[in-house]
Amino acid sequence: MKRFIKYIAVALMLVATLGLSSCGEKKAEEKIKVVSIDGVKGSFSNGWRVTLTIENKTGYNIRIRNANLFLKFNGHKFANLALTNGVKLPRRSTTQIEVPIKTSLSASLSTLKMLGQIKKHDFKGITADYSVTVSAMGIKRTFDGSDISFKDVAQKLKAKIKNLKL
Repeated sequence: MKRFIKYIAVALMLVATLGLSSCGEKKAEEKIKVVSIDGVKGSFSNGWRVTLTIENKTGYNIRIRNANLFLKFNGHKFANLALTNGVKLPRRSTTQIEVPIKTSLSASLSTLKMLGQIKKHDFKGITADYSVTVSAMGIKRTFDGSDISFKDVAQKLKAKIKNLKL
């Protein structure tokens, strides 16, 4: 169970930074990226803290104000992750930050089936919807995405995880 939580907790921040680049500009993807996922601590009751190293090559301090990630299994929502406090990405720097995340799982048989799949590293049928609100220079924007393959997200995470056993 804890293995699954680590995957979905780090996925929220990865998807949030992907959301920053989803405005269609390839340059944004190169300027803001998750360099590594350095640790995950926490529990369901107290929430999770994900330690990330993020590179912001832009000339702007960026604040991720809100971020929500809904995971779906065969089209049915089974997990929700939400950023509990805003996160600031300092301009022109590579910074290690702690991201506070609250998670909730539905209590259904499909959730149990999905947990078994993830344990086997089988992400078939798992997709994500997200919404991220960011601000920079007094301008606030919301980015949304839906039905993103969790398999693709997991493959991107695999290269960025340091010393975590998922």
